[in-house]
Amino acid sequence: MSEPTILLIQPNERARLAMVARLEQAGFTVLTSNTALDGLAAIQREEIDLVLSEKELPGRDGIELTRLVRENTAYEDLPVMLITGKHDRVGACAGYGVGADDVVAKPFDTDVLIAKINRRLTLAGTVTALRHDNSILDTRVIQRAIELGEVRDELRALRAGKRA
Repeated sequence: MSEPTILLIQPNERARLAMVARLEQAGFTVLTSNTALDGLAAIQREEIDLVLSEKELPGRDGIELTRLVRENTAYEDLPVMLITGKHDRVGACAGYGVGADDVVAKPFDTDVLIAKINRRLTLAGTVTALRHDNSILDTRVIQRAIELGEVRDELRALRAGKRA
């Protein structure tokens, strides 16, 4: 199995480089972006397992990014984690309100952040497996319904033949 891919959206170069180094050290493949729009483009281009975005971004912020991800059915289950300032309760609530899976306040312990990322990835894998299993079950139900309809048709034909 390949390393999970994290899209890190962080406009501050120093912070971005430090986060990339730590995330790669933890075994993740890391793609980076400076803005929400570039991040959205990367989500469409690449296979991303989790988005980790600063809330404060130039142009559209992390709240808008999360909202746009959640509105797109192709990416609605993609885990999104936002990073906010220590005292940004309003931003944290807004992040959860648009569907962020987690909001992490700065300063944070990177080991705790990595544990949270791993937990989100595990949950996302479980959701994917459940969706796959449900799809298989839906297909089986449809097949059984078709077979039942065919058996009913045969039974009707047999009953009609006995009456004649």
